[in-house]
Amino acid sequence: MSTVRRINDVFCQWPSRPVGLVEIIGGSYISIKPEITYKRLISGLLEKNFAVHSWSYIPNFDHQIQANHAWKQFRLSRNILKKRVGFIPKSIRLGHSLGCKLHLLAP
Repeated sequence: MSTVRRINDVFCQWPSRPVGLVEIIGGSYISIKPEITYKRLISGLLEKNFAVHSWSYIPNFDHQIQANHAWKQFRLSRNILKKRVGFIPKSIRLGHSLGCKLHLLAP
C-alpha cells in the first residue's frame, strides 16, 4: 500500500519502505495530470516499492525557469519523504519529451 499526497505541484506516491525514488516530468501535452497519464508506469513502479514524484505543470517558453521550479519542488518533496522514512532513497529522473529537457536543464 502506498501513501498518496500532493506537495505543491508534485504528486507523491510513497510505499511504506521505498527502495528508490523516481522523479517524473511528463511531455508538454500531458503534463498537467501526470498521475493519470502515466498511471500504468507509476503503478508498476509502486508494485516494485519505488516512491514516485511526478510534477504537474503548464508548459511555457521559458524552459530554464520551469526546470529550476521543478527541481526546487522535487527537492522539497524529497526532504518531506526523508522525514517520513528516515532517509532519501537513491533516485532517478525520468522525463518524456519536454520533461526530459527540463530534467537536463535542472541544477
